Amino acid sequence: MTLLEAFIHKSGADQSQANAELSFAGLTPTDQYNANDKKQKCDLYKALLAFLSRDNAGVHSVTEGGYSITYNADNKGDYLSRLAKESGCRDLIELYGKNVVKNKSYLW
Repeated sequence: MTLLEAFIHKSGADQSQANAELSFAGLTPTDQYNANDKKQKCDLYKALLAFLSRDNAGVHSVTEGGYSITYNADNKGDYLSRLAKESGCRDLIELYGKNVVKNKSYLW
């Protein structure tokens, strides 16, 4: 699987979008994807998360002919967080991960 194919698989982007995103991130789309190469994997996920965080930024709902679609930003945040954790890259997890409150004792 190439980097281009991996990006398209994870993002749902078309080939020209994926090619542009990978090239902009300094990656060669035709290179073979190696999940064991941590740097390559982190670079791929960094480009992927940057693309997905910009995607659909302006559309929140569409209604036509009695049919409605609503975009939920919270679900997108959960998806980005899950992808960041899947990448295993500490900087992406810190940037896109959900903060968890571990000690709520001050609320009592």
